[in-house]
Amino acid sequence: MPENSLILVDSNILVYAYDINEKGKRPKALKIIQSCWEGKLKLCVSAQNLSESFFILTNKVQYPLSVAEAGERVQAIINSSKWKVFDITKEAVSNAMVLSKNHGMVYWDSLIASVMKLNGVSTIYTENTKDFSKLPGIEVVNPLR
Repeated sequence: MPENSLILVDSNILVYAYDINEKGKRPKALKIIQSCWEGKLKLCVSAQNLSESFFILTNKVQYPLSVAEAGERVQAIINSSKWKVFDITKEAVSNAMVLSKNHGMVYWDSLIASVMKLNGVSTIYTENTKDFSKLPGIEVVNPLR
């Protein structure tokens, strides 16, 4: 599977898929996630996306998931052969600092973009189109529209 055919799923899409209170966006987000589990879509995440999703789902949504339930969902992605999970390397951190400075991006978004670029991923599914659109070479898609 060529990695450039992968689509990175931003944390907000993962959160919407598992947030039972998110009536409007949840069906679309869940469909995206299910497409990966069914082998219809090649998705990836960074370790940062999984960490952010776990934290938000257990602390920031109206009806938080238990640590065990959120942990099971994150661990399922980590253990799955259907998902590609990219680690954050020291090179990714160095590149993210440069991206943040040169493009006026929030560091955490720059880190995701850096991981994408280092792993040949050129498309991101996110609601955060404003920040990621600042970067050349990244196709930004809001699949929740």
